[in-house]
Amino acid sequence: NNAESHLVQQRLRVLSAAASADPRAELERARQAAERARLLSPLSPASYMGLGQVAAAAASHLIAGRQPAEREIVEGLAALDQALGLNPAHAPALVLKAE
Repeated sequence: NNAESHLVQQRLRVLSAAASADPRAELERARQAAERARLLSPLSPASYMGLGQVAAAAASHLIAGRQPAEREIVEGLAALDQALGLNPAHAPALVLKAE
């Protein structure tokens, strides 16, 4: 397994979570896949972007349920900052951070 395959799994799990009434388990699996990608490729902005996407999806779910999402927002922004630290022009991270 390489980092890219884990990121594909992460993206698919985030999409699956979006269609779920209770996405928590699927988001946790997405976070684990993104974390494996980060461990395999710690200098890849895409790995941190994956972590940011999972955090953003988790925050959106919590906010929709009127629950606190501060931890997810902070974790997501930190991951995006790491992606941008590796590549300041990483367009996906710039777009997600702006959202």
